Parts: sequence; structure tokens; C-alpha cells
Amino acid sequence: MNKGIQAVLGVVAVVLILGGIGGAAFYQDEVGGFFRLQGWNTAPVTDASKQFIKAAASNDGKKVATFVAQGAPQLAPVTGPNGVTAFNIGDYGGPKRRTLREMCPNASPTLSAPKLVFLDGGSAQLEAKFPTHRLQMTWDRKPEGWRLIGLGWAQ
Repeated sequence: MNKGIQAVLGVVAVVLILGGIGGAAFYQDEVGGFFRLQGWNTAPVTDASKQFIKAAASNDGKKVATFVAQGAPQLAPVTGPNGVTAFNIGDYGGPKRRTLREMCPNASPTLSAPKLVFLDGGSAQLEAKFPTHRLQMTWDRKPEGWRLIGLGWAQ
């Protein structure tokens, strides 16, 4: 190779390196969120959703409580002697109390694919479609596993 080609290749390499650094800095939230949420493997959040729905459908409040993130301001679980009995879920006209059986009348809804959201540290959103409604779940990946941080309701 002659010196002219080597010089051009050197400049191209420097430009590519600087572009990669600049791109990583610009997309820092997205890149960081992708790695924090382990975006290449969304099966665990889908499995957590299935287990949560199964526990809610069988009215197992103690098991449901294991999926709820501690200190999640969006969630308002109603607890009793047997764990979680209901959630106050946002709906038209304000939050409404939904029992576990009302939220999950059966353990086999149609689940959407997880959607990763990288804002505010990142979360994964899934929707469970039941015959009468849709339950929207927002999950966060904590050191102890995926934990529920939000619930929504749609007809």
C-alpha cells in the first residue's frame, strides 16, 4: 500500500472512532437502558408476566405480592391477611379498585411482545388481552428480578 492510501485509512479510522464515541454519548440513555434491561433477552419479563397473571387468576395474593416493586408510586395495591387482594388502577374518571380475579379472569390471555422504553431508567411494557378488557403492565428489572411498577386498564 502506498502512503496516500494509508493516510486516508488512518483518517477514516479516526473519524469512525470519534463517530462511535459521539453516537454512544448521544444515545446514552437508549444504550444504557438496553443493557440494563437486557434487551437482547425479553423472555424473563414475559415469563414474569405469565406468572403474575397465573397468580392473580388463582387469587394467590401472597404470590402476586412477590411481583410488586417496593415503593412504586404508580401502583396502589390493596392488601389483606392473604397478601394483595386488589389494585387501584387508573381508569376513565379516576382510579378504580380492581380485584385480582377482575383483573385476570383466566390464566391464558393473549400477551403482547414486550416493548422496551428507555426513558426514566427504562422499563418493559406488556399488554394482556382478556375477552372483556386489556391489562397493561409496566415492569422494571431489579436485582431480584422483574418487578411490576405500573398497571393500566383499557376496554
